[in-house]
Amino acid sequence: MSFSRTKSGLSSYHNFFNVEYLIYSEGGKPPVANGSNTNWSIDSIFWRGIFERFSPGVKVKIKSMGSKANVTPYAEKIQRNEISNSIAVFDRDYDPYRGEAINHPRVLYTYGYSWENDACQAELLIQVLAKIHPNGQLLESDETDIRNRFDFFLKSINRMVFVDLLCGLNKIKGVDRENYWALIDTSDPKLYKLRKRQFLELIQSIKNRRASPLRYLGNTRISAHTDCYGKIISRFCYSLYCEYYKKITSQNSIPTHFLERAMAEAIVHADLRNIPQLEMHYSTSVLGAVS
Repeated sequence: MSFSRTKSGLSSYHNFFNVEYLIYSEGGKPPVANGSNTNWSIDSIFWRGIFERFSPGVKVKIKSMGSKANVTPYAEKIQRNEISNSIAVFDRDYDPYRGEAINHPRVLYTYGYSWENDACQAELLIQVLAKIHPNGQLLESDETDIRNRFDFFLKSINRMVFVDLLCGLNKIKGVDRENYWALIDTSDPKLYKLRKRQFLELIQSIKNRRASPLRYLGNTRISAHTDCYGKIISRFCYSLYCEYYKKITSQNSIPTHFLERAMAEAIVHADLRNIPQLEMHYSTSVLGAVS
């Protein structure tokens, strides 16, 4: 029996892994026919941590499918109640703003644009750095510095985020997903900010390509942290981590994927009292999915 073709096969697939739910996730390489069921991705680490924290008694298997387009067919089957014992998880992107989010208890979305937006928080970074500090915690002045620099950076990119969202609503190119960091001025390592000239050039390029004026008619408040392209906040977080990692350990910087994994895993044991919106979002979503 091919478990990728029949509804009964998909509904029974979880039994082969001795779990209660098979979770289809973005990330990793697209699966191939008769290929390995092991496909590593940062997304899978993040979502495993989410389910471990908010439904610790429920056994799950994360199956990384590559792109969102590869996960969508499973989410649509779940929405139509054609398959059971399955959950689909997505980066939110701009789907809710475009009215494209799939509404079903077993189809879950990140709170922010992507898992990076949710994991790369000042409070979580402070907690990750505290684990490698010899005292088990950062100096209060260092914690304040990290929070202030996050705030400054996010205020600086606020207009860019809004413009990119407008483009996303109209499905035209906004921030270049391959060259996004070119918009960030890093000349002052303490105050990363938006490059005004490059941003104005982006605005002009968008004006030249748009079919009509871009307007936001929604009622939801746009947040630079929650709604920015996730790789931007991830890279900013990485730069801060490297700075403090060297300050604490006197060692050079680390590979990007090392920090991504650490931040993706941090949600499992993190103190979320200062970011209650994350705890509310995921506790409600996960409990709704497995109940």
